[in-house]
Amino acid sequence: MNDEDIVKNWILGRKISLYQPKKGYKVSIDAILLSAFAQPHPNSTVLDVGAGVGGVCLPLAYRHPTIQVTSIECQDIMVNLLKKNIESNQMHDRIHIIHESIESSTLAPLTFDHVVTNPPYFEYHKIKAMTKNSPNPSKLICHHGHLKKWVSFCVRMLKSKGYLWMIIPTQRLSDVLNIFDEKKMGHITITPLWSKNGHSSHRLMICAQKQSKSPLELNPGIVVHHDDGSYTDDINDMLSFCEIKG
Repeated sequence: MNDEDIVKNWILGRKISLYQPKKGYKVSIDAILLSAFAQPHPNSTVLDVGAGVGGVCLPLAYRHPTIQVTSIECQDIMVNLLKKNIESNQMHDRIHIIHESIESSTLAPLTFDHVVTNPPYFEYHKIKAMTKNSPNPSKLICHHGHLKKWVSFCVRMLKSKGYLWMIIPTQRLSDVLNIFDEKKMGHITITPLWSKNGHSSHRLMICAQKQSKSPLELNPGIVVHHDDGSYTDDINDMLSFCEIKG
């Protein structure tokens, strides 16, 4: 990828620089919110599955300066930009890249205290139909995948009592809960993202603990937009790395 095909953006209130493709898949608000939602304990090990250019792992490492992050990504273009982003943000000693797919991963199971992921959630035929008029291979790969295979890999990488943090479309909740039940995940916490006051939720942030029998908890959730379309204070705080107001 040539320099003219890359754009430099800033996230977390210009605390983190982010190089990404001008065309195709770009880091979304989902990644930044996931990095704010996840709460790894100090000095813990974290695996970022499907890291892309670093939309989750970079702000997560910035927010939690003692954690060590391993980022797994299979696409060459994304890996090259992820390397560039890690170096430009001086995090080469804290974020380590594994350039491989989850299907061919050489990572040892039961390794990580936490796993974070913004999984591909569309079925292949749906994303293919959505992108047929403007095909982009990286966008296609980022958005389609076998959800069960993806989540199962994440669970397998966790130590006993480790935590999985993820963000998903609300319509995939039943699928995820079925997978969690099969994989003996408990202590499930669901935080809806409400598009506006009085509107339905289109995204859910979920945390689950491996080999826990604690019951599911449903949080009140967070409203994303005011009626005029601007972000609420809670969302602005998450995007700029401020504490969420109680």
